Amino acid sequence: MKTKINIYTIIAACFIIALAITGCAKKSQPKNTTDNNNITPLNLPQKYGQVQVNALNEGKATSDVSFLKSEIEVFYMQKGEYPKSLHELVSSGTISQSQMPKPPKGIQFIYDPKTGNVSYRMKTP
Repeated sequence: MKTKINIYTIIAACFIIALAITGCAKKSQPKNTTDNNNITPLNLPQKYGQVQVNALNEGKATSDVSFLKSEIEVFYMQKGEYPKSLHELVSSGTISQSQMPKPPKGIQFIYDPKTGNVSYRMKTP
């Protein structure tokens, strides 16, 4: 005796197999989003605010470096040599202690007493 397979039986079998395959698939866990470079809607304001703070700090550092360069040149014209350190600008009376700029947070000044060049760089964590 022949068994008659109808189209509905084939469709139902395919549907059950498809459900079994997709239902048994291992669900992937969401990735940990603690990476500092990931931008999400929740941390976007904080990331944007940090960019603004960094830009302000770099702008202040640039201004401070320009001021120090001009004062180093004044020192050089008066003494005929570059100061041995930036603090010598204060101890020599070229500038007052209150005029001595403090590097903004996360930035440090670099001074080369041989050339009188001063610059800044971001501190590494």
